[in-house]
Amino acid sequence: MNGISKKSTEERKKQREILQSLGYYEYAYKFRIYTDKTQQEFLNKSIGCTRFIYNKMLYLSEENYRNYGFRWNVYDYKKLIPELKKKYPFLRDCPSQALQEAVRLLDNAYWITPTKSISKGNQISPSLKRKRTVVVFTFHKAGNLNTPVVNSVTLYSKVRNSTLKDKDSQENRGDS
Repeated sequence: MNGISKKSTEERKKQREILQSLGYYEYAYKFRIYTDKTQQEFLNKSIGCTRFIYNKMLYLSEENYRNYGFRWNVYDYKKLIPELKKKYPFLRDCPSQALQEAVRLLDNAYWITPTKSISKGNQISPSLKRKRTVVVFTFHKAGNLNTPVVNSVTLYSKVRNSTLKDKDSQENRGDS
């Protein structure tokens, strides 16, 4: 079961049942985005920037651990993002939320990796993000289901059994 004990999965099921009885449900949305050339370029740049930040922070973290014997936390990583934006101007093209999410994923990788490696008997660190592997790009928007706007063009998403409302179209119709 991928290193997860049966007891922990049963505890998670109990927690989920308690939350559902209180009215909380877990939802996941899967989108298929139809993009034009400029939107595709923006997404590719954003994916590349998040991969760059992840790998750079991983390198800096390993160097820090070798030199000083401790690892940074997520807040220390996030403080470095503005400095990296000054040093590497192409990072300014990427949304800051995406860069912060890459840092959060790296911090989670340090928490997850040791538990997986202990069962195998060796200590490993998180691996570099590569261009050929599965691409993950997380972009948070104000906590609700908004369609992201790229260069004043809305990315229209095709969602099964859901409706997305575009704020711009509501304002144009006069609805509030």
